[in-house]
Amino acid sequence: MSTVATTTVSCRRCSRRRKVTFEVPSLSASEQSSVAELARARQVMAAMQLLHKISGIELRDAKAVEMHITRSHGICHWCSGPLEGAGQTECPKCGSLNFDW
Repeated sequence: MSTVATTTVSCRRCSRRRKVTFEVPSLSASEQSSVAELARARQVMAAMQLLHKISGIELRDAKAVEMHITRSHGICHWCSGPLEGAGQTECPKCGSLNFDW
């Protein structure tokens, strides 16, 4: 297991009651694609394990990342509103953090 650089992020929607942060690893485009493919196939545990394996982040953080991956490109994972941009983006409708990989 390797360890890669991470960025601490928070989701405005998740943090409404208390500040919640988690670590997001810096992944290559192919790694992001592999994780997103698993998440979109509803293979939640496999996506979390792959994130943990390729980046070394804690499973808690891997779960948070997986939960914020879009299930369809350009569509918010929470409210299904349209997203403005790809990659790491915030939904203009509900404020949820999205990883549109």
